[in-house]
Amino acid sequence: MLLDLGYMPLITKATRITDHTATLIDHIYTNVPQKITKAGICLADITDHLPVYCTVRNRLPLYQETKYFRDFSHFDKHLFSNDLENKDFNQFINENVNESINNVINALQTLSDKQSAKPWLSDAILTHREDGSSVAPQENYS
Repeated sequence: MLLDLGYMPLITKATRITDHTATLIDHIYTNVPQKITKAGICLADITDHLPVYCTVRNRLPLYQETKYFRDFSHFDKHLFSNDLENKDFNQFINENVNESINNVINALQTLSDKQSAKPWLSDAILTHREDGSSVAPQENYS
């Protein structure tokens, strides 16, 4: 039955040996034989069963977690508190609890983004963003 599912035995010799019988009763199966480095039976007379083993070649994937963080070194608590007081959070609440909490979280994140430092945003870029004009001045080619 295991063979039909693509599993093959790694232990093929008897693992319980007595004066009258030799029986294979300790098994290790695999469906990825290319990852098996070694498999076998240890010769030991500790019990009436011989211990079995296998070593598997397995490489863990290299994973580098990307970490995001906010620079709060220039965070102004008073401005943030003022923004919170002026925000009407009732507008984010509706019948759907999940949608409501997501709305509140997004609003808080927007307020936090406003107060946290963004060193890559210069004052000029912020000014252009706020008034809706383009970041780079348009040149007159006429």
